[in-house]
Amino acid sequence: MVDIASSHSIFSFLDGSSGYNQIKMAPKNEKFTAFRTPIGVFCYKVMPFGLKNVGATYQRAMTIIFHELIHEQVECYVDDLVVKSKVRSDHLRDLRIIFERLRKHDLKMNPLKCAFGIYAGKFLSFIVRYRGIEIDPSMIKAIVDLKPPRSLTQLRSFQGKLILLRRFISNLAGRCHPFAALAKKNAYFHWDKNCQEAFESIKRYLTNPPVLAAPIPSKPLILYTTDLDESLGALLAQENEEGKENALYYLSRRLIPAELKYPAMEKQCLALIFAVQKLRHYMLSHKISLISRVNPLQYLMTRQTLSDSPLNDDLPDELVMSVEEQESPTWEFYFDGASSIKSLRPYETPVVRVGLGLVFVSPEGHTLRYSYNLSEPRTNNETEYEALIVGLELVIQMSIVRVKIFGDSQLIINQVAGIFKVLKPELLPYHDRAMELFIADALAKLAKELADPNGNPVSVVVQYRQALCPADLSSPDQTLIVCAVEEESDWRVPFMEYLKRGKLPDDRSLATQIRKRALSFSYVNKTLYRRSFDQMWLCCLNNEEARKVMGEVHEGLCGAHQSGPKMKVKIKRLGYYWPTMIRDCIEHARKFHQCQIHNTVIHQPPNSLHPTVSSWPFESWSTDVVGLIDPHSSKGHRFILAATITSLSGQKLSRLRKSNQKM
Repeated sequence: MVDIASSHSIFSFLDGSSGYNQIKMAPKNEKFTAFRTPIGVFCYKVMPFGLKNVGATYQRAMTIIFHELIHEQVECYVDDLVVKSKVRSDHLRDLRIIFERLRKHDLKMNPLKCAFGIYAGKFLSFIVRYRGIEIDPSMIKAIVDLKPPRSLTQLRSFQGKLILLRRFISNLAGRCHPFAALAKKNAYFHWDKNCQEAFESIKRYLTNPPVLAAPIPSKPLILYTTDLDESLGALLAQENEEGKENALYYLSRRLIPAELKYPAMEKQCLALIFAVQKLRHYMLSHKISLISRVNPLQYLMTRQTLSDSPLNDDLPDELVMSVEEQESPTWEFYFDGASSIKSLRPYETPVVRVGLGLVFVSPEGHTLRYSYNLSEPRTNNETEYEALIVGLELVIQMSIVRVKIFGDSQLIINQVAGIFKVLKPELLPYHDRAMELFIADALAKLAKELADPNGNPVSVVVQYRQALCPADLSSPDQTLIVCAVEEESDWRVPFMEYLKRGKLPDDRSLATQIRKRALSFSYVNKTLYRRSFDQMWLCCLNNEEARKVMGEVHEGLCGAHQSGPKMKVKIKRLGYYWPTMIRDCIEHARKFHQCQIHNTVIHQPPNSLHPTVSSWPFESWSTDVVGLIDPHSSKGHRFILAATITSLSGQKLSRLRKSNQKM
């Protein structure tokens, strides 16, 4: 708005009178603004200050009033109007049009705050004039007269004043970098020499600030990007009619600790993305020329990105769409499968172990390796098909267009290529699945052995994969068996039938319970509600809805994995009810897998302890087992169980008490 208002030869600044009070309230909404005073109850007939959406309502009204004149003859921000003219002789005509529109809609201006026929004026805290946009001198004076901050509050106040002027200051983030250490949490505020030098450099810069020009619609823009040690910077410029470049916008931001480790090329790409996001409204209406030390666009366009990546929306310029498309690079894919029978330990039943090995070689020579273990036994040919199918699925997920496939099984390769027929019935589902995933013209020459092309040792990622389900490999014409499942009964049905039609169950005892409990229920808009003890109406849920609510409250986005009783209280506060809330919540929290893993380990024994009560004080029992006895006794006994009872007599106890008293 400030850019559009500048670059005109003459201006008139208008300010509305009484602000929001010029907009009248709708008669039906006047009652909502009622307030009570000692002399009576009153309401507003005009829009008062302090309402939540009063600013947006006023701006919407001004947009409707000047809808075809905005960006042509007038700019309006709430109650501030700027009437602009390219030619001075047309300014009176433009003012006449604006005043006629104001008179038509009964809008009044404050003459004490209006200025007519001037060449420069203040609009939205900036000075707009023919040659461009300037900083308000009062704002510069307020910053220059500041003393060095003595506390974190004063430092933040100083930084807040700079935020409004950030488009005028080049590399503002780099200039304010010494202040970053003072703004950290629990950091000691120490104003050192570096902070003082940065403070003084910003003041010196603002004593001679730049004048930013407004963009010319018919000319392309120039974007400069750079990366520094601690910050990123960008400058948007444009050549004027005389061929001289004028600055339009300065951008800068600090690098977070993780971004400081980026390579130089990635920092340049980050600076480009940052500039595109911030200056999107300029780039949508102008042709942009990028000037940088390197070519970040070429780097970005040669990297694989997801289809829903934000990068696709951050580069909307036609320059990106005009990049010449080259032939897609060719990947190499090697697959192998093995099935063997092994015994983990002697004298154990042999176990069939099935493994898959996949190797992808990128056009740049990088190698990706994958290894899978199947959960079910398979033959060697089935294992080879499994490896091929898994590899094709990964090819589709990685959006690889051209790929050469190499395998060591001539049978599988020739069957897929159509040279051999598939005679074994157990291989037909695998062959059909592979042909569904196969890309045309992707099969090339074969390799006898699976080997690393470069021979370099690399780490292998081992993953777990179940064998393909027979239902996935079956043909589409397979007949499915449909089983009837008994639906869970809904506890709400008796109450809804009684509240709607007065119908009760045949069971007399159940009917009495429904009639008594229905006093707390209400049926409104095909929904059953129950009145709680705090007189709040709770929405009644069936079993399926209750499970969804418990899952969302317990382990959802805002779930805290609370216990059953706390879950029940929270669900009631959210406005839901069903009869078995407390029991279901306890069972849900108890059975949740993650809660069982991270729960506190209970050291208490599972069975209750049985203490032995002594017959008299200081009595103790001791047992011992003697054996093995060889030879055994005449009755065949080989062990002796010895039990000893020891006790402290009363005479010894009295002597012990006397000795304690003497001590």
